[in-house]
Amino acid sequence: ELAELRKLDKMEIIGGLKQTFDHLKLIEYLFKDPARAVEEMDKEGMIDKKHLKKYRKDPALLEQDTRRGLYFQFISLAVVGG
Repeated sequence: ELAELRKLDKMEIIGGLKQTFDHLKLIEYLFKDPARAVEEMDKEGMIDKKHLKKYRKDPALLEQDTRRGLYFQFISLAVVGG
């Protein structure tokens, strides 16, 4: 993934950092009702169907996985951006 990110120009990296940061802030709102968050993210096609049952059983796990993914994305963009 870092190789692909290195192909981006600086403005795309900055835009990606801002978008990722905005998503991190939105998670705070989205997961105020974890069960609803699972359903909304499923409705939007954001959850792989093979994981849906697990996330419905434990919505906190979806929040953790979503945060980890966004943190990884943010750090990756920051590393590439210098």
